[in-house]
Amino acid sequence: MQEHVKKIKHSWTNTGCSILLDGMPAQWWSLYGTQYPELQRFAIRILSQTCDGATKYGLQRTMAEKVLSKGRSHTEQQLLSDLTSVHYNLHLQNSQLGVENGIVAEEIDPMDDRK
Repeated sequence: MQEHVKKIKHSWTNTGCSILLDGMPAQWWSLYGTQYPELQRFAIRILSQTCDGATKYGLQRTMAEKVLSKGRSHTEQQLLSDLTSVHYNLHLQNSQLGVENGIVAEEIDPMDDRK
């Protein structure tokens, strides 16, 4: 048991942490990942999921692309990000309920001041 605890502590030493902070997660996984079988199983489950959610639920990419574009103040960027999250969550909720509203994301510009 002490051997196991020692291995786990070693993976979170300055070296282990600096590998992660330097943006080298693959190297961290190769050095320390075997010490965390439960974390490995969880990562495999997450990374094995398909990415068909946007297509399946009819989500438009334009709003997400607007959030990622530059040229806005921090406040505007945060507002757009919040509105995008609300829009997508409502769209997902409505699709689960079988509700169709016919509104296309391109028709709505959340940063448009005209109401």
